[in-house]
Amino acid sequence: MRRLIVGVDPGVTVGLAALSLNGVPVFVDSKRGWAFPDLIRAVSELGEPTIISSDVVPASEILERLSVSLNAVLFVPLISMGGEEKHQTAKDYVEGYGLKLKNAHEVDALAAAVKAYQHYRNKFEQVEARVNREGLKVSADDVKDLVVRGCTLKRAIHLLLRSGEKQASAVLRPIV
Repeated sequence: MRRLIVGVDPGVTVGLAALSLNGVPVFVDSKRGWAFPDLIRAVSELGEPTIISSDVVPASEILERLSVSLNAVLFVPLISMGGEEKHQTAKDYVEGYGLKLKNAHEVDALAAAVKAYQHYRNKFEQVEARVNREGLKVSADDVKDLVVRGCTLKRAIHLLLRSGEKQASAVLRPIV
């Protein structure tokens, strides 16, 4: 299952953006009146979220519920992203990946996902380098998932090598 960083802009019109753990856009869309169960289904069909991301502080109750329901870490920036920062962040992705954004909700959702990716990018690159350098027989995305959930890089690799990927992921996931 593909691991994801999911940015959500809640409201009457909900923006949803998903990135791979390598920062590559997987999905961007928005819908008016996107019901909570339908939102969970949409995210689940894309993959397994590691991070649910907000662009504002505090995160809305919907994002908190979504992160709990999907067993994902909730990322909230230290300070709310301003309009200019969101537009610039989204613009860089639009240009770099040829995306077409339809409205401000998609811009906000994409900016939230990218902000979370940027927060974890160095750690993700360390994981990739270590897995590749040592030729480890583990999924780099599974290691990244465990690291985001609070596991050290060394411990995550150890768990995945020793227990098998599916068992190790279950070990560190909170029971909801």
